[in-house]
Amino acid sequence: PVIAGEKVAGYGSVAWLQLQAETVTESEGVVKEVYRLNTAGGNPPPTCKGQLAAIEVQYAAEYWFYA
Repeated sequence: PVIAGEKVAGYGSVAWLQLQAETVTESEGVVKEVYRLNTAGGNPPPTCKGQLAAIEVQYAAEYWFYA
């Protein structure tokens, strides 16, 4: 299978991520889990040397929310 960001120029892709709520109430609309998947790009350069005062690092990802 093709891996998202596999051939993206730059410094690599940010890691996939799973976040879970520490406490969950029974309230409607409470998010229990968030996943960041299929990332492409997003890692900054290893050093600021030669960079402008402010840099932008573009990335793309899918975010999944579970309530």
